[in-house]
Amino acid sequence: MNSKIKVRPCVAYDETGRSGNLQLWKRNEHGQLLLAGPTMNEWCLKSLSKAVFLDNCSSGSTVPEDERFDVVNNRVVQVKNTKTWYVGFDPSRRFSSQYLYKSGSLNDSIDKYRITYADDAKFGTP
Repeated sequence: MNSKIKVRPCVAYDETGRSGNLQLWKRNEHGQLLLAGPTMNEWCLKSLSKAVFLDNCSSGSTVPEDERFDVVNNRVVQVKNTKTWYVGFDPSRRFSSQYLYKSGSLNDSIDKYRITYADDAKFGTP
């Protein structure tokens, strides 16, 4: 599939605490970030060089490092080739692709992510 992930401005939260423009993700026990939803379990966040995209998830207990991500201190983090990378985007573009940035990058989008815990029954447990 190798589908690019585009970031766009979100609308404000409504009275239920949700925005219709937010994409929801979940993380499984292998460190993969998957699109949330009962029918979306097969699409994972992956990286190739510095590009971040969506593709079929690898199965099994051994997952390649280009598919393992974590969320630490409002940053989506990937460690590959012994280097730590952070997922970010170009904030000056209305629809920006996601890329990996090194620590110390001047791009302040790398620490703008936020964890919101949701009901696993609603979004499917990996």
